[in-house]
Amino acid sequence: MWKRPRPNMTSNSTHENPVPSGKEKKIKVLTESQFSLGGEARIPQIDTTSRWKYLGVDFTCSGAVKTSQDLRILLERVTKAPLKPQQRLKILRTFLIPKLYHSIVLSGTTIKRLRQLDLQTRAAVRKWLRLPHDVAKGFFHATVADGALDIPAFETTVPALMCERLSALSSSDVAMFAAIGTSEWTKKRLQWATRLLHRDGLDLSTKTRRDNYWRDRLYNSVDGKELRECHRTNLSTRWVDSNAFKIPGRDYVQHIHTRINCLPTAVRVSRGVRRAGRDVKCRAGCLETETAAHVIQNCHRTHGGMVRRHNTVCHVLAAGLRRKGWSVDEEPLIPTREGNRKPDLVCCKEDIVTVVDAQIISAVSSLNDSHRRKKQYYANNPDMTPKLVENYGVERKNVQYTSCTVSWRGVWSSNSEADLLRMGLTKSVLCSITTRVVQGSHTNWTRVNQMTGTTHRRPMARQGIG
Repeated sequence: MWKRPRPNMTSNSTHENPVPSGKEKKIKVLTESQFSLGGEARIPQIDTTSRWKYLGVDFTCSGAVKTSQDLRILLERVTKAPLKPQQRLKILRTFLIPKLYHSIVLSGTTIKRLRQLDLQTRAAVRKWLRLPHDVAKGFFHATVADGALDIPAFETTVPALMCERLSALSSSDVAMFAAIGTSEWTKKRLQWATRLLHRDGLDLSTKTRRDNYWRDRLYNSVDGKELRECHRTNLSTRWVDSNAFKIPGRDYVQHIHTRINCLPTAVRVSRGVRRAGRDVKCRAGCLETETAAHVIQNCHRTHGGMVRRHNTVCHVLAAGLRRKGWSVDEEPLIPTREGNRKPDLVCCKEDIVTVVDAQIISAVSSLNDSHRRKKQYYANNPDMTPKLVENYGVERKNVQYTSCTVSWRGVWSSNSEADLLRMGLTKSVLCSITTRVVQGSHTNWTRVNQMTGTTHRRPMARQGIG
């Protein structure tokens, strides 16, 4: 039996109406309106190209419109708009993706289509941020607090929303909605969504578990393991979202590249079976494997950049402490029996003296352990405290030691942050240190590519002469 399509009540044009012709085994089209309203207004026909919206879902004569086509168009519009990369990310995670949830949940979908939507989203973000193809998926979908970009994943979010909305129907006070909640269609959709949330031995039924799932995928990747302490303090991640608009677009892209370790070093570009056997030694001739950590932290070409980055951090700390009423001595020389000690800052306020030493390190080991070792380096010296008591005229118990410990990717030690906040420094000052460290790290990598000098090895002594 032929079923006439739903008429478009808002259209004012005359459309065609397909009607089956049994003898000819074809469908003929009626071009004139067949219905009227109140005997006067003619109701226009709907043809195969018409499109209408019902309960927030777009339909054509063949059913619900494929959302993947709409997403591709929307992403292209955002790409063409004259916006910063961080502005595009904000639009994507806050407006564009949530806009599609309603239609996807109600129109029905498949796991293949959800994965296609995620692929389109990640492709757009890679284009905006100029990321290589092998960046871990967890970096896109884990939260900003975990050190990632916090782009919602359709594959895990849509099934959860479907379970939440459809399950609520059966408990509705409206009889019609309760009947829909117990219908066969609703049961099948709930079974499908529940199966997706519990596949591969996982339980992704709550938001916390979904966030943990993507966080683990990030931290278990080669490039993401040094970000595992990001969630301990928001100083490490505030620049990614809340303070992003203060950063120039080019700098923001460079910060992201440094954060996820996707700088094209010899080790990075040698990944893959086809590139096996390539030389991965440092181009500066220092006979070390050329990783981003080596180039930025240890290579002789970047020694000057490391010193400048360290001094910049110390100057920001000193300026912030002086604004809070501390008198600050920068790099005082303190002779001890174990050798001269030269801490970055010795701060005095009223009857308290605090030694602050900055370090920008790798996050392979615990940052809090590195913070503790830096404190003990000065505190365990038997001559440090007596010298400070003598020089500043304070009691021994009022001499304190702390550090400013940040990784070269901008991840803070939570204990270091707590000590500096107790001294009166604001989070805005510490956040500015984060971006300066990340930018300095990227500058070091750039310097390696611009310089051509190599280490000069000492020639071997001639044998048998004189």
